[in-house]
Amino acid sequence: MPPYTSLVDDGVSLPSTEITLKVMEQSSMLQLILFTLPFMLLLSYLIFKRFPSPKKYPPGPIAWPLIGNTALSITESQVHLKICDLVKKHGHVMMLKFGVVPPMVVVSTPETAAIVLKKQDRICSGRSVPHSVKVPGYFEHTMVWADCTEHWKEVRKIFRTEMFSNKMVEAQTSVREEKVRELVRFLRERELGEVVQVNEVIFGCIINVLGAIIFSQNVYDYEGKIDNEKGMKGIIRQLMVLAAAPNLPDFYPIFGPLDLQRYRKITTDYVKKINDYWAGIVKERRATKDHSKNDFLDVVIQAGFTDAQINTLFLEIFGPGSDTSSCTIEWAMSELIRNPDKLVKLQEELDKFIGHSREVRESDLENLPYLHACIKETLRLHPPVTFMLPHRTTEEFQLMNYTVPKDSQMLVNMYAIHRDPKLWDDPLSFKPERFLNSPVDYQGNDFQYLPFGSGRRICPAINMASRSNRFLLASLVHNFEWSLPDGMKPSELDMRDRFVLVLAKVVPLKIVSLAKSRLNYWCLVGMPTKMQFYQSPYIHAYQMISVVNSDSAGSLLPLQRTTTPSTPRVTLPLRDLLLRRRCAIFYSSAVARVSPPPLSFRVSVRCAQADAIAPPLPPFPLPRLHPVSVATPIFRRRCPTFPPPLPSFSAAGAPFYAAAASSPHISLRVSSAATPRLAHRHCRRPSFTTVD
Repeated sequence: MPPYTSLVDDGVSLPSTEITLKVMEQSSMLQLILFTLPFMLLLSYLIFKRFPSPKKYPPGPIAWPLIGNTALSITESQVHLKICDLVKKHGHVMMLKFGVVPPMVVVSTPETAAIVLKKQDRICSGRSVPHSVKVPGYFEHTMVWADCTEHWKEVRKIFRTEMFSNKMVEAQTSVREEKVRELVRFLRERELGEVVQVNEVIFGCIINVLGAIIFSQNVYDYEGKIDNEKGMKGIIRQLMVLAAAPNLPDFYPIFGPLDLQRYRKITTDYVKKINDYWAGIVKERRATKDHSKNDFLDVVIQAGFTDAQINTLFLEIFGPGSDTSSCTIEWAMSELIRNPDKLVKLQEELDKFIGHSREVRESDLENLPYLHACIKETLRLHPPVTFMLPHRTTEEFQLMNYTVPKDSQMLVNMYAIHRDPKLWDDPLSFKPERFLNSPVDYQGNDFQYLPFGSGRRICPAINMASRSNRFLLASLVHNFEWSLPDGMKPSELDMRDRFVLVLAKVVPLKIVSLAKSRLNYWCLVGMPTKMQFYQSPYIHAYQMISVVNSDSAGSLLPLQRTTTPSTPRVTLPLRDLLLRRRCAIFYSSAVARVSPPPLSFRVSVRCAQADAIAPPLPPFPLPRLHPVSVATPIFRRRCPTFPPPLPSFSAAGAPFYAAAASSPHISLRVSSAATPRLAHRHCRRPSFTTVD
């Protein structure tokens, strides 16, 4: 794989002119290294032979003088897998050398992780800073890349008390619920069968949540009225990629001032763009002195933070928070679709506790243990921050009889720990049940499970991230049925991962959403002169509906004229439509052949999972030679008129009809050519009876 390919993975790319310059500069740099390499190798070998080190350092792969293991970070697209392979060969404490900088030490067991993150936390709490993030105006105020100084403690205290404390997270509940409802509405209004790229919409939802909490504004536009790739979403993604990209000055600091790959220049430009994005918001808030919004911006302004400090804080909230959460939900959805039995268990838990008559609320989360177990298992199998951000040793220390030099980078290999067969039964399988009734939590005290880190650098947003992840996943599963596009089988889903600061999918998850039947059951009584609509509650078990139909084609015409003229039409067999809606309809009695006929059907309606509809439904017991079909206008937007588009069905030529369906986004035209006179003379109101 060519060097630096991670810069253009997953649709995240630099402008074409910058890519061209990058390739040319990279070629020149490679020629220089190859020209001087023989002389450097010879000199290093002579020095090493004359002055061998008396200290016992951790083992590792052969490190070439002056080059070390640099090729590992440049040429490997799945560097986390390569490191895990090296750990199996060289041991759970392993040293890697890159260029001429201090070495990197990788620890891959709970015992060694506990030493680094707890016992030697003070020594190992420094930070190794990539050259690309040393941007003037940003680096001076950073918390993520700062050592544990007084400034770091002050900023972290602000984070923990004014944004991520239990009290503040509880106070932000309504904001998160509102933004997730916006996402659900957007997904419901998409056309039937339209593909959803999960990472994109979840990323948008997360940054909208953060935008509302921080400065009371949305950031992401679901409708695409603004170019999200050129807006804040695109900039954040670019900055995350640049921070993880192999950069020559990180291995050979002497090249730092030259910035041969231009990563620092590109990063500086992006930081300026994103600072300009919210500079107007900060300026307006300072000018008006309006602190009534009571958001995080008000807090930091009143605390005396400068604009540069505020810009840095905002960037460090939006960057790590959005990508890690969106990756977690994408992996969770991937695992649930790949393991349908786990998805059914989660759906059953949601249906049992929440039911079908309302949406998920954050207050429900504590009563959904299997949901929590699904998130925990996702974070075990696919930890977003695979190695944590590298720590730096502030002095030399001993680790398991090995000497770790000062200024070494310390990497805690969560990926290996979370998949260690000595710690986890069947570690490569998705088994949420392993976390049911388990005391293992996120607080960093169980060193076999560290999705949020541990020690003084543990993630300050654990509570908020845990709530957001569970609430998002519950809302997606409770509101929609999900399937893979183009007839793809769950076993064919690509589960390969790649490391680009976060653990992302090589192939982004694209799935089809189908809104579940919920809340809006409409029954039709057709009369020659008018249409009447009655709304019923959600059908929990069986609901008997008596409906009389009439010559309703003419009556529906005015309603259809209120819809968009260009609305596309899709014709589906009724049985297929109902199966896609996860709603089965059974006729419980036939119409007696009496004169005049009673003109009523008893229709049993129940909601069911696809695999619960048994035996396979035959065509409805209507007269033969009369196929049941519907013409369905699919709406991209919610119809503003009342009543909403009417779900119904008809059987051409059959004398009596029943109507029951659930979606406010599907309008079915009812056609009738039989017994209209009898229908209007014997018309009844719908009657609703719940049958256990």
